[in-house]
Amino acid sequence: MDKKKTKSMFPNSLLSIIQGSAFHASRRQKYGNVFKTHLLGRPLIRVTGAENVRKVLMGEHTLVSVDWPQSTSTLLGPNSLANSIGDIHRKRRKVFSKVFSHEALQSYLPKIQQVIQESLRLWSSNPEPINVYR
Repeated sequence: MDKKKTKSMFPNSLLSIIQGSAFHASRRQKYGNVFKTHLLGRPLIRVTGAENVRKVLMGEHTLVSVDWPQSTSTLLGPNSLANSIGDIHRKRRKVFSKVFSHEALQSYLPKIQQVIQESLRLWSSNPEPINVYR
């Protein structure tokens, strides 16, 4: 089998999985800190270096945009924080930052522990198998 044909049989996705960080290091050495590749058949721009990453983050939704795979968008939902942009994203992030703060999470623990203990008691008193995949 010729080298060109062999190379085409292993798209960047597979090489990335097989070679790990060595794949990205070799591409960065060959193409620089910003280069185009493919992941799972979709084009992807790989950006390294603090200044380059800063440009991308500061230019989100103007210079670049998020493009989740359809399966991820479906799992997260159309109104999720990850699928929101602009003012909607800022408002949702503000709400989520309050409910997921260290203090808030700590305040949920007693109720979570109570629910877990009650569920374990119920499950352990039931002689029937527990169907966890309903």
